[in-house]
Amino acid sequence: MVLITGGRGYLGQRISEHLQQSDIKLRIGSRKLDHKFFSMDFTNEKSLDIACKGVTSIIHLASINSKESETNPKLANTINSLGTLKLIKAAERNNINKIIYFSTAHVYSSSLCGVIDEETKTLNPHPYAKSHLDAEKYVLDAHKRSVISGLVFRLTNAVGYPVTKEPNCWMLVANDLCKQVVESKSMDVYSNKFIQRDFLPISAICSATLYALKNKNYDGQVLNLSSGNSLSLEKLTNLIAKRANKILDIRPKIIFKNQNNLSKDIPLFILNKKLLESSLIFDISLTNEIDELLLRCQKWFG
Repeated sequence: MVLITGGRGYLGQRISEHLQQSDIKLRIGSRKLDHKFFSMDFTNEKSLDIACKGVTSIIHLASINSKESETNPKLANTINSLGTLKLIKAAERNNINKIIYFSTAHVYSSSLCGVIDEETKTLNPHPYAKSHLDAEKYVLDAHKRSVISGLVFRLTNAVGYPVTKEPNCWMLVANDLCKQVVESKSMDVYSNKFIQRDFLPISAICSATLYALKNKNYDGQVLNLSSGNSLSLEKLTNLIAKRANKILDIRPKIIFKNQNNLSKDIPLFILNKKLLESSLIFDISLTNEIDELLLRCQKWFG
């Protein structure tokens, strides 16, 4: 039995779907009240004990996002940091074997650039990054004390379709651009077109999660869950335009706004060598995810 916290969210839905296809029994946890899911209050030990009862492993995705963390740093600490600590204690009380914690590559810096590996210093003071870094330490400390096998994924930028349109994911760059394509047959881009990001298809994230769940290769480690490559915002936009033309017969206009006097970003490489030292193999192509994202946007918003 695998407990997925944040199971109703953007990543949670996709990972749940992938694990179910692999015949893994799941318990879906959510902070929101819903009879279909296990209600989880990360400030309440009894709530966490109920969710953890009978569980063998945890995939911990639940957290408040960057914007919420900046607005309310205290809540970020309560949910992202201390909530993880409480979950680990509940896991210990219920003899759970493993926890996979999803952190963020933004623990390294607020402006990611250059070559980054797991030994790169974590210097971002933002409440979102700091709360995740604190949670990482709780997971790794529990592993060192043999309380639970723990591992940390530092995730880059996920690209892919949501299972339903409900998750709060439409502000993410690829999702926003695909939604614009079907709504207005154009893409208005306000950010620097030279910005480089490490974009990773959600299908690869699902594969890595399943592998980590079934194997002990990663236990006790911090791993960059990344593609190892970088893509500029301009190239991402061009890729989406190309795929929209092919599968929807839409030729969207691309409009880069506020692009005066821009300098090119330093190339970005978030290395994933530790992730690939095992027998894990995954496809880092974004094409299939973008195609399905466009088709679902057409269905939901077109």
